[in-house]
Amino acid sequence: MTWLFRMPDTHWSEFTDNVGYFLWGRHAGLIPYLPFAVLSLLLFLFHGRRSVERWLLLAATIGIALFFLVQISWNWQGGGGFIGNRYFVNVYPAFLFLVTRIRPRWTVPAGYAFAGLFLGPLLFTPFGAGGPEPTLQAHVRNIPFRWLPLELTLRNVPGYHRVPLGDFRVIGRRDQFLPLDPMWVRGADAVEIYLIADQPIQKAVFQVGTPAPRNRVGIKMGDASQELTLKAGENQRVELKPGKATRVWTIKAGTQYAYRMVVTPATGRIRHWTRELPPESCPYFASNEKVEESFFVGAELIYLGSGEALDADLYDVFWGDTVVPAQVPAGWKFTVATRLTNKSRVTWPNRGGARVRLAYHWMTPDGRPVLWEGERTELPEPVPPGGQVNVQQQIVAPAQPGRYVLELDPVFENVSWFSKENGGTTFRREIEVTADAR
Repeated sequence: MTWLFRMPDTHWSEFTDNVGYFLWGRHAGLIPYLPFAVLSLLLFLFHGRRSVERWLLLAATIGIALFFLVQISWNWQGGGGFIGNRYFVNVYPAFLFLVTRIRPRWTVPAGYAFAGLFLGPLLFTPFGAGGPEPTLQAHVRNIPFRWLPLELTLRNVPGYHRVPLGDFRVIGRRDQFLPLDPMWVRGADAVEIYLIADQPIQKAVFQVGTPAPRNRVGIKMGDASQELTLKAGENQRVELKPGKATRVWTIKAGTQYAYRMVVTPATGRIRHWTRELPPESCPYFASNEKVEESFFVGAELIYLGSGEALDADLYDVFWGDTVVPAQVPAGWKFTVATRLTNKSRVTWPNRGGARVRLAYHWMTPDGRPVLWEGERTELPEPVPPGGQVNVQQQIVAPAQPGRYVLELDPVFENVSWFSKENGGTTFRREIEVTADAR
């Protein structure tokens, strides 16, 4: 609770954005979730006895709101899956004491009608509307909530994924968006995704695919929009120049630029995936570490960066000390310690869909491929021209005993292998795969 006593460091632009979210935010706004506070305030200003005591009461409620907005600008609503503002809801009854006269009488039914637009879906489903995610506030899927702004300055809006993606961070609703590799967006829906970057995005390149037999996929990001017609398994590149950011605000770390992207697949196909759950903190309760689930996938997105490096010649590599065992058991997972030097004139990126990763192929001694798509190992950091990197590469041996050739081959993901048509140097060693599990 040290935030109660520290000096505030909220930037003015972040504060002004938070005031707007505090009033009409999609998940925590005063107007949609505490509508009679607004009605009470109007009755006080136009038809009430505005005594000193009531002015002080109003000042106190505003002071409480400002305290949370300034002291915990990243979590002023309290989080925790609560519907509305968990911190400010305790102040709600205070507004009743501002009202001394209800004039005209029609304001009461008008207030109920306005409140019903927002609170009706909640009051008529008191045990919660069914949703695919435990913390997703399912009512925000509907009008008028989806017309309200998403609270981008908050760090823990319940029911949303907030993950890094290349040069920026991506926010998407859990029932519409899965940040896998590639990213999945739900079919037959308008999927809203926000991209937040530390600098303006001039151009964003995505590879778009679909598992559906024939699908129309629309993508809109700022000023840019494209419509694709895709076959199942087909991929197309999309270049988007969004123009002006949707939202801009400043925090202690710097200025943030948010871009709203809407993906609208016409249809989709059911795909299965494995959800990995955190370990249960209490050993008394049994829990599953992995759960098989399904998702109606309309489009698959891979972020390829700004596009400048996609055609760059970054495939020149020098292999330093590389330790490969002479023999390994069948199916065994082992590690190869290697040192690589970037001999090209382009930095090897290690983030985003178009990044350099280490991989391998298994082949027979006469050159026939046994396994081409070996497991990937990430680079720990970007490697500049002339730079070196030490990597512990993960390898899985073939399931059948015999003599094989292990070929270590970096891959520029979603672009090309270093060796394929690019003249990159690979590292080869012949290995005996044995039947015994030593």
